[in-house]
Amino acid sequence: MVSACQGVPVDVKTDSTQSTEKVVLLHGLKRSSWSMKKIEWHLEATGFAVCNIDYPSDRKLVTALVDHIVTKIDGCFGAAAGPLNFVSHSLGGLMIRAIEVSDKGPEIARAVMIAPPNHGSELVDLHRNSRLFRALMGPVAVLLGTEPGSLPRRLGPATFDVGIIAGDGKSNPLGLWVFDEPNDGTVSVASTRLEGMNDFIVVPFGHTFIMRKAAVIEEVEHYLISGTFSPAFKP
Repeated sequence: MVSACQGVPVDVKTDSTQSTEKVVLLHGLKRSSWSMKKIEWHLEATGFAVCNIDYPSDRKLVTALVDHIVTKIDGCFGAAAGPLNFVSHSLGGLMIRAIEVSDKGPEIARAVMIAPPNHGSELVDLHRNSRLFRALMGPVAVLLGTEPGSLPRRLGPATFDVGIIAGDGKSNPLGLWVFDEPNDGTVSVASTRLEGMNDFIVVPFGHTFIMRKAAVIEEVEHYLISGTFSPAFKP
């Protein structure tokens, strides 16, 4: 079925004959729920109830974004919904962490973060003082650097079950001279790691389209079901 949350359509799909596990999908900065559609379709086919949320990632600050996302979740699954699973790309991972520390949202059962800038992005360090960058990317983007006071560094360790998928494919040419370590063109592999994470893999894809890769989507499903990634990308 399709549920409307705060006037914006959000797809919620269920199959009562299969798993009733619920999953919230959170896209990255300046993206939309369409960027998570392949994950949505795959998980829905597996039997999950999926809430693929749009949120104004480039127009509001973190507290307002948390409120927006929590309202959408309530509209999808109800305010009294039990623990929910989350899958995120990029900034969406920080939103999961922000929801957890806010005590406003649902309990997190299990989460998969794809290419999250958990310690910030070196590209933001390079551009955050640019007026053009601020105008194009919005108020949250300038908070995503690697300095100790940045948003990612202030959110603290994971206090929930989370697996992280990092990429080391070079999708952004700027990354060739910004990074001196493995990276996905936007975030270094090291920056995706998070204290308290349960599992971690690195896949050979770039940041922009990593969440649309079949192998990544298979790993998302594997983690949501088992709490671990498959051996395919482990050393």
